[in-house]
Amino acid sequence: MWIIFPLWVGIYSVLWMFGWSMIALSAMVKLPLKWIAAMGAALMFLHNLADPITPVQFGHLAWLWTLLHVSGGIGPFPPHLLFGRIPINSFYSSYPLIPWMGVMAAGYAFGAVMKQPISSRRRALLWLGTASIVLFILLRTTNVYGNPHAPDQFTCGDFHRQTTLANTVIAFLDTEKYPPSLQFLLMTLGPGFLALAALDNPRTGAQGLQSRIARFFLLYGRVPLFYYVLHVYLIHALAIVVSLVSRQPLDSLLRLNFSRPWTSYSHGLSFVYAMWIAVVLILYLPCRWFMELKRRRHNWWLQYI
Repeated sequence: MWIIFPLWVGIYSVLWMFGWSMIALSAMVKLPLKWIAAMGAALMFLHNLADPITPVQFGHLAWLWTLLHVSGGIGPFPPHLLFGRIPINSFYSSYPLIPWMGVMAAGYAFGAVMKQPISSRRRALLWLGTASIVLFILLRTTNVYGNPHAPDQFTCGDFHRQTTLANTVIAFLDTEKYPPSLQFLLMTLGPGFLALAALDNPRTGAQGLQSRIARFFLLYGRVPLFYYVLHVYLIHALAIVVSLVSRQPLDSLLRLNFSRPWTSYSHGLSFVYAMWIAVVLILYLPCRWFMELKRRRHNWWLQYI
């Protein structure tokens, strides 16, 4: 799926990536599960070997490599050839497909782990989480592999110690997401595995803090696409409200005009986290309503949302 912003650029984003990854997975599911797991792991662990390859090396097919592996612009194109009267003349691929297809394939195979008895799957989660974090630390401190080596204005690079501890921590965690480097995937999935092991409780009706926290997050996990689509519009609406209250210019928010500086929109990290928590809490009741709707109705399309 592409998203249109002010009449000049189309952005291939998260839903675009989800769609193509599911199409790829629809072909993989016919294979044995261990093959799917191996293919997913290979795409995740090996795709950074292709970092030195640039789109320009593919000539007229440069756009294809950009879609598959390199975050960047595509175009310009004559608008009438693509969208009739909609004057879009370029695209930006922010979620290249190869690594994310690997994540989806590995996630599909991971479902087999979650079907195991609780003791077995907790051991697997603890092992996966610990191994991922340890491997991330080793790769990040040595700069051997797993993240682009040469940074530019849009990409991260190797880790280097900074002048302050805070900046050093930030630099250590500043891994490439577009496309997701191996280090980024290890850094994010590792703690996720450990959190899942800590919160995993088959007794959904059980009491206690652990169970209540687990049920809270489980609600969002049962309606992931519904939450995602709503949160995009809610965040944008809140950004406009904040800009009005702060008397900041609205043009960049209403038209997403990247040609203008965004420095006037800076807010402290505590404010950003507060807004993030607010978005999650605001969407709790809508997500609970939709979860109950899915429980009552069994339309085939509901399972995808």
